[in-house]
Amino acid sequence: MLHNILLSADLSTEITKQGKFVNVVLAAGEITARIRMMDDSTLETKLVSGMAFPVLQGYKSVSFVSDVDQQTKIWLGDLPLTYSPLDSKLVGSSAVSSISGQVFSGENSLLLPAKVGRNKVTISPSKDIFLGGVGLSPESAIKIMANTIFSLNTQGAVYAYEDSGNYKKTYTASFNESDLVLSKDLTTTNPFQTIAKNNSGTEFLCTEASSTTLFRMALDDLSLLGTVAIGRSVVGYYNVVQDGYLYMSTANGVEGYLTAVDLTDYTVSHTLIDPLKSFERFDFYGSKKVFVDRSNAAPYSVYFDAGAGEGIVSVSGITGVSGYCYAAIITNTGKIIASFLNNFAVSTDNGATWSVSLTPGTSLGEKQMTVDRKTGNIFFLSSTSVLYRSTDDGVSWGVMPISLNIAQAVISNQGTIVATGYNLFVSMDSGGSWIEADSTGVAPSIRGAVVGKGEIFTVKKSGAVRTVSAFTGDVVEVGGLPVAIMQEVN
Repeated sequence: MLHNILLSADLSTEITKQGKFVNVVLAAGEITARIRMMDDSTLETKLVSGMAFPVLQGYKSVSFVSDVDQQTKIWLGDLPLTYSPLDSKLVGSSAVSSISGQVFSGENSLLLPAKVGRNKVTISPSKDIFLGGVGLSPESAIKIMANTIFSLNTQGAVYAYEDSGNYKKTYTASFNESDLVLSKDLTTTNPFQTIAKNNSGTEFLCTEASSTTLFRMALDDLSLLGTVAIGRSVVGYYNVVQDGYLYMSTANGVEGYLTAVDLTDYTVSHTLIDPLKSFERFDFYGSKKVFVDRSNAAPYSVYFDAGAGEGIVSVSGITGVSGYCYAAIITNTGKIIASFLNNFAVSTDNGATWSVSLTPGTSLGEKQMTVDRKTGNIFFLSSTSVLYRSTDDGVSWGVMPISLNIAQAVISNQGTIVATGYNLFVSMDSGGSWIEADSTGVAPSIRGAVVGKGEIFTVKKSGAVRTVSAFTGDVVEVGGLPVAIMQEVN
């Protein structure tokens, strides 16, 4: 069967389909295929457009990852694809279409997606732009002057950028009560906090602090599909999704564990962090991990794993801070930032030495920090319900223009940021602009959310009632330089 698969940059998209052949009919540049065999072993390979990959022993699912956002066409089946559009001879065009694209300042913009059977493309910008393919850079770009005409023959994706700074990307969307697709009240035995979507994008998982169970909810109708036994008690409301796994802090009595759940088949594994402590907050970046113990009466209890084989060790040498350690993150540059009552403790050498810097305000207390891995922006949610953002690796901070009522959580996912409390705010450009999606302003509280562009799934708690809600919004990128495009297609 031929699948039209929309890939988002650096995010895994799984197709559950049994077969013996993978044919990439259309893709821009390299994509990575992670093939799950019938015996649950995995095989990973790089593929490009036009490439066929036989798996004669058979597979039961294939996950795809791309470095860029793109629309692909991929054949998955028991028989090979014997026809390739790359082999067909094109003689003239059956149609001509005219469209308008957008080019945004300071970033590579997909001006035209890849399209099988396309012949000539003609582009005419009103301002100077730079043009190229996958991996476009200032060194490789072709400069197209304003009000000139540029033509090329290509079926591949065309990218562009412009450097005036006058056409920065913003978003419009409609996340509000009228956009509630579904809302369902649940009993007290059901979940409190949404935490992760499965790898196939058909379900999301929920849980509750101290629970030993994950609840599987269907994305299409919010029905309860079943449960996943995790064998430990969930500690707190924080988790990390990385490389197809959900990571949670759990405890078995006083023993603290890092629990991993495979988001494809829901198998569960546990790693003991400390026999005497439990960890409510933690963060990953690559192979590095940082954990915060908030059960200890010491002024801080931070543990760190540099990922070089030495394991998880207790961090010492943090002085000059006040209060307890509430959260810690690893930035995109590898810096550790640990949040205390009035201070940040910062280490740039894997915890060997520390410096102390002021937080954005005083007595900010016990809330959350998160890093938007797409942009590197850091978000700090204070106990005073103020959301701060740093765009320079934690050196300086600005206040986000939103008014949270009893702040609960801040969640990031590839440029989409969600801040929750008794209301719900969404940013699709890493804090550049915000939309209030749920404006009740009173209880029930929203502990977390599963987020993505165009969809938000939440669980609210009000006394004994849990309400699962699905929001959708028609997300549109705006603010770019308009570019006239004409293409010949078959």
